[in-house]
Amino acid sequence: MFHKIMSIHPNMNLPKVSPQVRNLMTAMMQKNPNNRPQSIKEIMRHPWFDGVNWDDVLHKRIKPPLVPDLY
Repeated sequence: MFHKIMSIHPNMNLPKVSPQVRNLMTAMMQKNPNNRPQSIKEIMRHPWFDGVNWDDVLHKRIKPPLVPDLY
C-alpha cells in the first residue's frame, strides 16, 4: 500500500469541485510531507476558507448548513 501511495497520483479531475478545493486537496496530498501545509493556521489561511470567521467557528456560533436527523 505504501508503494501505491507513493507512486500513484490521485485523479483530480473532479468537475463539481471548485479549483480552490482542488488546490487545497492537492496541497494536502503531497507525497513529500515537507511540501504539505505545515500547520492548521496555514490551512486556515487557504483562499477556500476566505470569509470564514474562525472565532465564530471556535465558539460554535455558526449554524451548520445541514443537521442530519439521527432518529
